[in-house]
Amino acid sequence: RLDAPVTVLNVDNEKVEINETHVLFSGIGRQKPKTYIVEIELFEPIDPALSSWAFGSVGTVRFTLVKAERREWERLSKSNDALPFKHRVWWEKQEQIVEDEKKLKREEAAAAREKAALEQIAAQQERERVAAVKAKEEEEERRARRHSQLPLLYAATAAAEALVAAAEQGEEATAT
Repeated sequence: RLDAPVTVLNVDNEKVEINETHVLFSGIGRQKPKTYIVEIELFEPIDPALSSWAFGSVGTVRFTLVKAERREWERLSKSNDALPFKHRVWWEKQEQIVEDEKKLKREEAAAAREKAALEQIAAQQERERVAAVKAKEEEEERRARRHSQLPLLYAATAAAEALVAAAEQGEEATAT
């Protein structure tokens, strides 16, 4: 937030331009016909669509500039030179902004943790689904193998029974 004195309580013909890199304000005082011009090349880009301005009390104009990227700036202007007007940061707003940013970061971290947990659950469910499909396929494969081996088992059982029967008849023949 930037407060810039307007020199007089009211101005006419004010012109305000806010773009990504610059803020321009100009106006002509009503009681004192003095032209006031402020042009600032900003330290870093802002979001002009979310930024605003309004006249304040006691001959001030207030600009609320929303940074394009949330981070602290070293200064308001790109230049290291002192600005040709008085400006101040509203520290109570700054503290609120910092607290809001901390809250947003906490919410983003919580959302990221929740997303990771949901992804882990989804991955576990997918592993379980794949394991169930694999187990079903293995069971079907065992059944198919049993089914294909069943005729051989019947033939082997019949052959074994025939051998047993032949062996029993041979024993009976030798015993008589």
